[in-house]
Amino acid sequence: MAEDTLPVIPEPKKTLFIGHINVVNCVALSPDNQLVVSGSDDKTVRLWDVQTGIQIKCLKGDVSFVPYVAFSFDGKWIAAACRDENAIMLWDLETAKKDGRFSRWVAEIRGPPRPTRVIVHTDNIMSLAFSPTEPSIASGSINGEICIWDFRKDAHSLRTKIPGDGTVIYSLVYSRDGKKLLSGSADGVVKIWDIETRKEICHFNVNGQILSVAFSPNEERIVCGSTNKLIYIWDMATRVELWRSSSYNHRNAIHYVAFSPDGKFIISGSADHTVKIWDASLGHERKKMDLLGGLRCEVALSRDGRKLAITGCDDASIATPGYTFMILDFGSPNLGTLPPEEALLYI
Repeated sequence: MAEDTLPVIPEPKKTLFIGHINVVNCVALSPDNQLVVSGSDDKTVRLWDVQTGIQIKCLKGDVSFVPYVAFSFDGKWIAAACRDENAIMLWDLETAKKDGRFSRWVAEIRGPPRPTRVIVHTDNIMSLAFSPTEPSIASGSINGEICIWDFRKDAHSLRTKIPGDGTVIYSLVYSRDGKKLLSGSADGVVKIWDIETRKEICHFNVNGQILSVAFSPNEERIVCGSTNKLIYIWDMATRVELWRSSSYNHRNAIHYVAFSPDGKFIISGSADHTVKIWDASLGHERKKMDLLGGLRCEVALSRDGRKLAITGCDDASIATPGYTFMILDFGSPNLGTLPPEEALLYI
């Protein structure tokens, strides 16, 4: 077996974020690490200052369950999936910081707070992903549909739709060139799609629902997390499974997986209220963090690999830890250095 030469991961600095009045379901960090956005069962999406933990704005809206929030790659947009409204909310960040109102709805089928009206999914939206190369967003629904939407300037249009097969799409990730989509679904299948042709390039099967998927930075490997408590890694070129975790590593469903920016680590978050950091090559567990919180453990890794935003907290003095989230700052980029920035093509 190859020698384990990765450095020891230090204890991070912790910042706690308190303000939601129900369970926090999801978090996302801005590309510059200055802002974090959260979505909650209290029917709000909130914007916070990363350094101080102070809430900047509560983004108003008639929303229900928010399973996913995201920043665009250029940091100018925030998106939130509203499952029960079958809707995607998009905020221009500058507008959101000023008045907290919706600047655009890309998709909705009932009761929009703005007159723009485009019927998108025929069922609940469960996943979102911003394109890294242009102003578009992909959404996956409970019926298996994947839609890709353009929101250039004042126009909102459906670019393409990949028909569904009745299987929930829990996770979507773009390739770095924006030409492919990686999806994870409830039938235990990880798929790679060619966006232009809408054709499946390849797929991988596991015994369990796929809740999270990710490419490695060089896109030579794929990782997924499942309801069967396992993490799986595949080689893209050979389509061979490289390793999987053991069932005793996590004791419940894995809601989040991601590679560090240099591809050396994998981060996982589980409903067993733990976040773990793994050696991506050997599958060794390098660090474990125990948390208190709700039913899920959602995680967001910053683009430079220095920060983790995690739903819940590890402070037993908090009466409702599931209503909180925290950010772990590892200081120097021990979770992987950021590769050179590629030009963004947003207009």
